[in-house]
Amino acid sequence: MNFDASGSSDSDGTLAQFQWDLDGNYHYEQITTQPTATHTYYQPGTYAANVRIFDDDGAHSSAYTTISVSVGGPYWHVYSVNPSLTNAQQCSLAMVGGRPAIAYSERSSEKVYFVRANDANGTVWGNRVTVGDGGQWADGVSLAMVNGRPSVLYSDSKNAYIGDLYFSRASNSTGDNWPSRVKVAGGTTINIECRLAVVNGRPVALFGHTGGLNYVRATDANGTSWQSPVLPYAYGGGYPDIAIIEGHPAVIHGVQAGELIYQRSNDVDGLNWAPGPDSPAVVVASHGGNCSALEISGGRPVVAFHSYYGGDPSLRFSRAKDKYGTTWEQVQVLDSGSFNLGNSLDMSTVFGVPFICYAEHQPLAKLKCITASDGYGAAWSSPEEVTQAAIFWVSTASVNNWPAVAYIDGQGLKYAVKYQ
Repeated sequence: MNFDASGSSDSDGTLAQFQWDLDGNYHYEQITTQPTATHTYYQPGTYAANVRIFDDDGAHSSAYTTISVSVGGPYWHVYSVNPSLTNAQQCSLAMVGGRPAIAYSERSSEKVYFVRANDANGTVWGNRVTVGDGGQWADGVSLAMVNGRPSVLYSDSKNAYIGDLYFSRASNSTGDNWPSRVKVAGGTTINIECRLAVVNGRPVALFGHTGGLNYVRATDANGTSWQSPVLPYAYGGGYPDIAIIEGHPAVIHGVQAGELIYQRSNDVDGLNWAPGPDSPAVVVASHGGNCSALEISGGRPVVAFHSYYGGDPSLRFSRAKDKYGTTWEQVQVLDSGSFNLGNSLDMSTVFGVPFICYAEHQPLAKLKCITASDGYGAAWSSPEEVTQAAIFWVSTASVNNWPAVAYIDGQGLKYAVKYQ
């Protein structure tokens, strides 16, 4: 909603400052030198909107009006999962037993945690339980269902350069407690981003380190032990993601030169990544790779990513021209202009239609969402604001066929879902 106080005047000087309390909480959240402000109301209700105006001599006056907000179509509901969380790094959202659940890392406690909602939409959340130690540099975390139980892949890092990667599978289907962890990889420089998925009945781990993109497959369906890593791509592995494309695992990741690379394995297990007619290793974008997400939509692979080169930070999207991803359509710019826009993002689908949640940092820090008009991603809605906050990490999912996102901001771990 837009507010305008341009009808104000000062008989013996000039108006210097406008202070705005637009939600009636007695805190003036916005301070401007111009007589206009905007605010988004996320919940229906009646609000007192106030403006306090100062002139160049320090004198001031106030005015207020009443705002009534009613429900139209579906809108974003925001819930606090852990408001006391400090120095959290990453979070991962997934459905567990018909309810949303989140795994997340916290450096202050050097732990990785799991928490599950008490209801199907995530309006109330349970108590967190400890998954394992995350080390002094707790960062990467990825949550997925493995053989009927929630499972977490996460890093246990001594510092920003050296760390190990671990896998833990809960002892039951709801994640109430977690047994001893299993080491997946270690002894090298592991990037902070990792992904857990199930490929041909076994869990796999995807991560990057100084040697390139690593892909590790478990020896059984429960992840009790793991094979040696294979290397799909040297000098890659930045912000990787994985999806099953026509029965084979496929990955998206950034390389040191800034390119965004898509690859599809030659086999159903992901142990052979040599390029072939239906197993490409192609450059989707020459400037991208700093945060990316891979999905299948409309029968083809699609990718969302943040581009930061050429002085044009932007959120971008591309769709493959065929079902294997051997060639790709021209990249679309979905949102642009803000510093580091989209440098934290994730993409999921609802009824086959992709949606992307992403961070914007200037002029106001906020979490935004944009939704395709169809399953092909040929056209998109205007970006919508989910909430105003400084966003550090986002993870999306379809929650009972509603778009949902878990995110970390300056005030803890939050969860938002868009429903009527």
